Order: sequence, then C-alpha cells, then structure tokens
Amino acid sequence: MSTLQPKKVLIAQLNSVRSYRLRFYELLEERRPSAWQFEVVHDCSKERVTKLYPVYIDPSAFRFPILPVKTYFLSRRRQDLVWQDFFLRARKYDLVITDTFISNLTYVFVNLWKIAGVKRGYWGHTSDQTSMPSQITTFKKALEVFKAWCLRRADVFFAYTDSEKHRLTAAGFPLQRIIVLNNTIDTTQERRAYCELKARRSLLREKYALTNREVIIYLGRMMDQKRLDVLFEGFEQLHRRRPSTCLVLAGGGPGASYVAKFAEKLGSDAVRYWGPVDELTAQELLTCAELFCLPGQIGLAPLRALCFDLPVVAFRVSFHAPEVEYLNENNALLLPEDLSVREFAEKLAFALDYWKDEQRRASLYPTIAHLTMENMVDNFIKGVNLALGF
Repeated sequence: MSTLQPKKVLIAQLNSVRSYRLRFYELLEERRPSAWQFEVVHDCSKERVTKLYPVYIDPSAFRFPILPVKTYFLSRRRQDLVWQDFFLRARKYDLVITDTFISNLTYVFVNLWKIAGVKRGYWGHTSDQTSMPSQITTFKKALEVFKAWCLRRADVFFAYTDSEKHRLTAAGFPLQRIIVLNNTIDTTQERRAYCELKARRSLLREKYALTNREVIIYLGRMMDQKRLDVLFEGFEQLHRRRPSTCLVLAGGGPGASYVAKFAEKLGSDAVRYWGPVDELTAQELLTCAELFCLPGQIGLAPLRALCFDLPVVAFRVSFHAPEVEYLNENNALLLPEDLSVREFAEKLAFALDYWKDEQRRASLYPTIAHLTMENMVDNFIKGVNLALGF
C-alpha cells in the first residue's frame, strides 16, 4: 500500500539564514506536521554571506534542512541587488515562501511557477516602511506599486504584526489568506540569560568599569536610519548636567567610524564604544544598563532590551518597522520627532529617574512575554497548512 509523499516547502528570507532566525527554523523542524517538510535557502560561502550580513554561521551547525545556493551580486553600488540560483529548482516545490524584498530578483521570477501550480507565500514588510523620507525616490515608489501587485496574488501572506494585517486588507488582500506571525526574537532564551546574569550585575559593572554609572545603552547597527546624531547631541547635553551618566554603544555598520570619533571626543568617562560584540558580551552589557535608547528606526531590538528589564526611549519617526507597535506607555517613552536637544536631554533624565522604581521595572517584561518564538512558529505552521490545503 503506497503512502502519500510529504508536500515540499521552500523558504527564503534575506538571502541567507540570519543568526536571529536559527531558533525559528529549529522549532519549525521540531513542530511541523509530517504532511509537509521544508528547506531554507542559504548561501554557504562565507565570502558571499558576509557581503549580505556581517555574521557568518557555519551551516554544518544547522538543525534544519537547507537548499544550498549561490548568490550573484548584480551591482557594485548595491550589495542587496542579487540573483540566487534556485529559480529552476523552485519548480519542484509545492509552496515557495520568500521575503517581500524584490531586490532579490529570484524572489520575483519564482512567481512564474504559479502557472505550473506552485503555491506562493510571502513574509516580511508589506511595503518599504523603513526608508527615510530622503531615500524614497520616484523609482522606489514605482517598485512599491509593482510589489503590491505581486503580493495581492499570493496564496498566503505572513504578516509580522496586526498593523501589517490592516495594511494588507486596506490594499485589497483577502483577510482569509493572512496569518499574523507576531514577529519576534527568542524572548524566552533572552529572559533566561538575564535571570542568570542579574545576580552578577555588580560584578559585571566592575568588569566593564561601569560601577556607580547611570548607563544608557544603544545596541544595534550603526547607520543613518538609527539617527545616532540625535542620540549623541542629547546625551552630550545630559552628561554635562548629570556627569554620572555613561553612554554604551555596541554594534557595527557603515557609521562605525562616526561613532568611534564621538566616543573619542567625549572620552571613556562619558562614552564607551565596543564595536561588534558577541552574544554573551551583548547580554552582559544589557545587564549593566539602566535604559535602552533607540532614537531612530525601530525593529526587533527593543524586545531584547525589555527581556533585560530595560525601558526603551524612542522617537515617533515615520520609518519604523511594524514591530514598533509592541511599544507603549507601559514599557517605553515615545518622544515626538521634532523634540529639541534640550528637551531630549530632559526626557532622558526623566526616564532614568522614573524607571528607578522597582515595581515599574518589574512590569516591563510582562508586556512582551507573550511574543515567544514558539507562538510565532505555530502561527507560521497554520499559514503553511492553509496554503497547502491541510
């Protein structure tokens, strides 16, 4: 007696597997039904992968199946404009799910296999929400129209948040084909790390020479969208009034030299710049801090801060990722974009004082405790089942 073969699903996001998605795929492999199996597109070349993302992960450590691919870079100016060689192989899958970025041209061309019965899914942003106003050109606007046309023809769309679901339905996408993922990091693991480290907080503050300092931390990419100039101007004024404050910065990116110069200008008593750091160092620095400040674009970074009982100070700018909706008055101080430098410094001082209250600080993590990787994976499985007709 013959048995039905499992359906085959191909998943591609951001051109290669990112470190913050490892646990997602591991859980997906553990929790998926036997009716289907999946592979994840991944370029195994360290040279090519680090062009796309600074962190290289040895694929031999993956505990989920991958489809090895080669990435071809199509522009000297833009490293994200690529072609990956899985177009022909995508025909052999029952469902292909990719990010919504169309700078990977393979993501666009695999749509052609719909005529051969291949189901199509997307996960990611419904539109370009994270470009600064100065970066939005007429050509970009035209591409967004084309992207919207592609998305409306999908068999399933995995919306990162409820706000993304509302954008999709407003654009005419059928509600019954939308699955809200509640995009997240592994909050359970990050919380566990904090619970293990917090008993050593005093020792860690000694280790990093932060004893008796009021630490404001920025952990993330150093790039224009993060508005680090705003942070630096506000902190410089704050530090003049409140010398006990110290700004800790960690991360790499195109603005790294600008950050290093600012740290040198103010000196190590005021600013410490660590550059790119490993996971343990990042967790130890977060444990040392009092406040997490993100003056520009918001993505998933505040979730990690809240796992470490750190309130978030941020601005209401127009180019946030959808995850900004996780922030509210119970876990963050959201400031108007046009706030003056003096007012920003005052708000930082206010936040340091306001969140000293232990009861207020204890209420931070519960605001995002429901955003677990397990819930996200289970929502993803629902969407795959929907697209495949299970």
